[in-house]
Amino acid sequence: MGVLIIDGGTALGALICLYSRPTAILGLLISSMMFIPATLVAPHMLTSYATVNHVLIGAAAVRLAVMAKQGGRAKLFTATPVHLALAMLVVAWVADGLAFAPPSGIPTVALQRLVNLAFVAGFFVVTLALCRLIDNPRFVVRTIVVTFTLTALVALLEHLTKQSVGEHLFNLAGESGSTTASHVLETRAGHVRVRSSAEFALAYAWLAIMVLPFVTMSALRMRRWVITGGLLLLVTFAAIYWTYARSAAAAVPVVFILLAVFLIERRVILLAATGVLAAAGLFFFDPTIRQHLSLHTDVGSVGVRFQRLPPILDAVSHHAWLGLGIGGLQTIGVPTTDNFYLYAYGDTGAVGAAILVVVCVTALLQVGRGIRVKDTYRRTVVVACLVGSIAFLVSGVVEDALLLSQPAELAMLLVALATATMEPELGTALMPKWSFRRIVFFGAIGSLAGFGAMLLAPVTVSQQRQFSTVSPQRNTGQYDAVTSGTLLIATVCQVASDMQPSLHDVHISCLDDFLAAGVGTMRISSPSAEQTLHAYKVLTATLHQTSYLASFDTQAKGPPVSSRSSLWRTAPASGAALGVAIGFVAPLPLRRRRAAYAGGRGTRGERAGAHRFTPIFG
Repeated sequence: MGVLIIDGGTALGALICLYSRPTAILGLLISSMMFIPATLVAPHMLTSYATVNHVLIGAAAVRLAVMAKQGGRAKLFTATPVHLALAMLVVAWVADGLAFAPPSGIPTVALQRLVNLAFVAGFFVVTLALCRLIDNPRFVVRTIVVTFTLTALVALLEHLTKQSVGEHLFNLAGESGSTTASHVLETRAGHVRVRSSAEFALAYAWLAIMVLPFVTMSALRMRRWVITGGLLLLVTFAAIYWTYARSAAAAVPVVFILLAVFLIERRVILLAATGVLAAAGLFFFDPTIRQHLSLHTDVGSVGVRFQRLPPILDAVSHHAWLGLGIGGLQTIGVPTTDNFYLYAYGDTGAVGAAILVVVCVTALLQVGRGIRVKDTYRRTVVVACLVGSIAFLVSGVVEDALLLSQPAELAMLLVALATATMEPELGTALMPKWSFRRIVFFGAIGSLAGFGAMLLAPVTVSQQRQFSTVSPQRNTGQYDAVTSGTLLIATVCQVASDMQPSLHDVHISCLDDFLAAGVGTMRISSPSAEQTLHAYKVLTATLHQTSYLASFDTQAKGPPVSSRSSLWRTAPASGAALGVAIGFVAPLPLRRRRAAYAGGRGTRGERAGAHRFTPIFG
């Protein structure tokens, strides 16, 4: 019965997208993106790629294509620099992460993620066309705020019942335990973390941060904004707080400050000042809140992010140009990075990461262009989209935001809404004209700049060693080598961290391999081989002074290696990729002088015109 309900709801939504009015289609797309977990698959579609949201996006795309063909509305699909940037990202990731990927890549994972990325790009195209057709930013903002408020109420329900709504939904669809969103709620320090329709608590917290500018501006424009608006903000803050996501909680006052800086309105400035003071007061004077949001609570979630860095960077250093292939990080035991910039570098290398940066900057510039809008309400909408987009880019540092369809689609919606809101006054964003010479020129400039950076980068000498802390005699059935070995590795890494400042120009990385008991990996780098080997001797001698670390020993995996870091070694390739991307996306014409007039012939005006600059590369 539950499977039929999901199938019926999906079919009904597809019919609405195919036959209903544009406002109903856009409202349905926003609601499904907010309410329905992105990984929920329509049960009888015979493929895991056919999630409920993907089916609705596809149906809406078909409807718009038919409308554009029959009604002469092709302008709804007028391209912008973001269209080009997204297309370039998809092509680059198909090439880097799949076509030219090393054997470490996983084709099934790569295909799944590329399909998700294609649907995220399609969501932008569809929602931008609908926003242009409707040309009613108030309707879109109202829909975003209402649907998010309902998800916040769902989060409050989860807090009270301690049960996951997503778990019940996936059980209804017969997909119990298939994804994280179908599991029971996570806990931190004994407290249940709400997640509403998101994949996990941190993702929902940052989703709320992205929507917070719209909630704030809507609250301030209500008739009884002190009571009704205050209640709306209170529900939003409660939903964010009960995720117990520290990074999102810290972002709340920053959102208020950005709104005050961009809008410069009395109410906004007053709310920003009040919000910052209230947040600081609650954190410093309420020990419960301070404990929940302290970095000392659940330190493992912070430490694991740093523990992933050495193995990722070490593995990618051997494939730094094109990466390990999409899904390749899983082959080294890293299923997730909690940082989508690091993920892009690991799976698609310096080239893919450089193009991702261009996409992010292009989207931010296209949204920021709307700040010049003179209409007060439209400018407010653009500012809210800009702050929300900044929040999405920041969230990529602490979660795999680009791999999660829900926050990525919300980010695309914000870019689409800002673009459609500013176009009636500012016109369509300027598109570059295709020029092979122009792209080659910018690519060559980027490559030369990267080559210069590589030559100027310092050369370091590093050596990686495997170390052991538990002797064979102690590693017996009567001795818990696993638990004690883990503690001994932590002690070694702490001592190494404490010693590093006293060792001039020496960097030490230390991590637990989670393999044999008491066995870890250490990497020491310095400007010379002598310094590197001396650092190992000093560290070993210091550890041997402690009785329970007398068995500490290291085994070199090879001689000291002299090289530049992967960041600088790949600078020519990443610089060339940046240059090509900029030449392809940005409308930056090159200029040169007119050719000199032969024999000094020509009128005074013509001779004066010879000193003017005109574009040569379209």
